Amino acid sequence: MKKIILFYFLLITVVFTSCQKPDILDKQIDINPEGWDFNENFQFQFIIEDTSAFYDVIFTIRNTSEYKFSNIWVMIDKYSPQNIQSKKRYEYTLATPDGRWLGNGLGDLIDHKFIVDKNVKFQQKGKYKYIVNHEMRIDKLQNIQTIGLNVKKRN
Repeated sequence: MKKIILFYFLLITVVFTSCQKPDILDKQIDINPEGWDFNENFQFQFIIEDTSAFYDVIFTIRNTSEYKFSNIWVMIDKYSPQNIQSKKRYEYTLATPDGRWLGNGLGDLIDHKFIVDKNVKFQQKGKYKYIVNHEMRIDKLQNIQTIGLNVKKRN
C-alpha cells in the first residue's frame, strides 16, 4: 500500500513540475552600493519565438528599509526586433502613506513585483530589448539593491 501511495505521489510531482513553463527571462541586476545614478540605464534582452502566445512582463525591485521614498518612477524604453521604440514612464508604489512596505521582506530587504505588460502578444519573432532608468528627482538614488525583469509565457 505504501508503495502505491509513493508511486502516485511521485507521478503527481513529475506531472506538475514538468508542466511548468520556464521563464523567457528572469534577470536581476545589482545596483552600485553608492547609488543608482540618474544617467545609468540597465538593459534586459530576451528572444520571443512564439508569436501566438501571450506573455507577462514583470519589473522587480529590491530596496532596503532605509529607502527614503514611498514610490519610484522609472522610464522603460522598449525595442522590438526591428528596433521600433516605445517609451513609457511608470510610477510604482513601494510603501503605504504610513510607511509600511508593500513588498515581501526578509530583514531590511524588501522585494517588489510590478506588471509592465500583462497578457501581451509580441507581434514579431526575435530579440526584444527593455532599457530601464530611474526618473526620481535625485542624481543618485540610494538604497536600491537590485532591479530585474521577468518575462513569462502565460498558460
